[in-house]
Amino acid sequence: MKIRTLVIAPYPGLAELVSSMKPELKAFDIRIEQADLQEIVPLLQQVRVTDFDLIISRGGTARLLKQHTELPVIDIQISGFDIIRILTMLKDYQSKVKMIGFPNIIESFASVANLMDFSIPFRAIHNKNELSEALAEAKREGVDIVLGDSVTVSNASVYGMQGVLITSGRESILAAFAQAKQIFRVSQMYKQQTRILEQLLNGTDAAVAAVDRQGRFLFQNEPFREKLHGLSRNLFGDFPVFQHVIDHLEQDCALPCMAVIGTQEEVRVLTRKLTDLEDHPIYALRIVEESSVPAGISVCYMMYSQDQLLPFVTTGQPREAELYMASGEPFAFVGERGVGKRSLAIHAWREWAGEAADHMPIMDFSISNDAESDVQEMIRLIQNSREKSLCLINGVTRLSLKDQRLLASVLPKAACRTILFFQEAPDVLRKEGRLDSKLSKLVEDRSVRLLPLRERKEAFEEFVQRFLILGNERYGKQIVGIRPAVMASLRNRTWTGNLLDLREMVELLVKNTTGEFIDEQALLEADRILREKKQRMHGGIDLNKKLEEIEKDIIHMVLQEEDMNQTTAAKRLGISRSTLWRKLK
Repeated sequence: MKIRTLVIAPYPGLAELVSSMKPELKAFDIRIEQADLQEIVPLLQQVRVTDFDLIISRGGTARLLKQHTELPVIDIQISGFDIIRILTMLKDYQSKVKMIGFPNIIESFASVANLMDFSIPFRAIHNKNELSEALAEAKREGVDIVLGDSVTVSNASVYGMQGVLITSGRESILAAFAQAKQIFRVSQMYKQQTRILEQLLNGTDAAVAAVDRQGRFLFQNEPFREKLHGLSRNLFGDFPVFQHVIDHLEQDCALPCMAVIGTQEEVRVLTRKLTDLEDHPIYALRIVEESSVPAGISVCYMMYSQDQLLPFVTTGQPREAELYMASGEPFAFVGERGVGKRSLAIHAWREWAGEAADHMPIMDFSISNDAESDVQEMIRLIQNSREKSLCLINGVTRLSLKDQRLLASVLPKAACRTILFFQEAPDVLRKEGRLDSKLSKLVEDRSVRLLPLRERKEAFEEFVQRFLILGNERYGKQIVGIRPAVMASLRNRTWTGNLLDLREMVELLVKNTTGEFIDEQALLEADRILREKKQRMHGGIDLNKKLEEIEKDIIHMVLQEEDMNQTTAAKRLGISRSTLWRKLK
């Protein structure tokens, strides 16, 4: 396979020389175009750059090409032979000579001239706009001959001076093509590695992608495209929330950062900062399950979206949140998992902030265990939050009392609106020693209790019907109702996950129903799917067993992971070896 090479010659002689050398350059398929600085951009628009592997040019033309193409650009350097030829030609000149050109042309020339005790004044220019001033300066100095590259020579006559072109000889061209061959070999190796990595990444279940600082996609594997179908070439255009995530990563945010996107189904995208070979920031994206969120403190960023929330959960709920939001002081939502704390918090914030909420990020902090460095990072983000933005904090009781007290001193001064989530009332947590007194008193009088689903029987059927509508939209169904026996069975369940569990159940019922009504058969299938899911989540442990049996299952699982070594298994479980043996009897 020949190396497809585009040669852009800034002067006719270079084009002619390269053309005459084609028989010597058998490894290359060469196309030659002549163009100076002014013609480069139009030429690149006319030529299909993707038809080539690399470009060879010279001087300012090569310099400009590197700014306008992603292809490798090889610069034809000035060789010692080129310099000696020009100096030999000029040695008998009596006229005043000056060299003007781009650094990559004149630096080596000036060095050799000095070594040969041939003094030629020179001026380096860095863009075409500096050329006119340099030529005018040379004219004022009484210069008769201007030595330089093609753009310098072509403009010298305008100022009444003769231009002498520094040309490139065969040696320089052969050296450039030798360099091109080496660069092509290396680039092919990297391309092969890239193709292998792409195949590996496309063959995995992990949904991953990479973008640059402007949100332009550098890579997406098939699972990522399938999960977020319909993406354009720019991530920020599809999901503006990522702009806020990357802004914070640019500030060296140390917490695991995620963007929460999606409407009918929430998707969490873990984002982290990488760097490429030139130290440019690259951002890796990976779609993760909520259960796969890294331990410690993580932060999820989201933008307000009416479609993403469940505004009907406000039915029959207290309205104090709107008053607390207007006060600017931190406050709390208290309730079991899945009662709608987040939806209600965002709804109250949107009612208070108005249209400003459409452009403000929501930071949702999730605390799984106490990590002092993570606490400091969370506090830094809260302190630097934008006015009228929203911060949600879930799991604060997992922090040490010392860190809770530190957080209590920061929250009242923050520019954002802050809402803490608790499953039990702050005063109860304080009495049990799980919540710092200062933090508790900050929100005790500004707490909104949300009722669990089992205490909202009057709204149960409405919730089911709303979730049924969402399920029909998602799966393209036209289910009109639920058989009475199925509704009675649903109403009598405990729903420990409240609205989250109810929504998951109704979606499964819709998905597994082929007719117009959800019947008992669909309920049996949904129950089977949920039961298997719970077993997978708990490593195959059946949580419907008695406590003693569950404990034995856990011990057996740890023993298997420790190759049946009772000593290491007991240490991992935090019990003595004799206790482990006794529990297995």
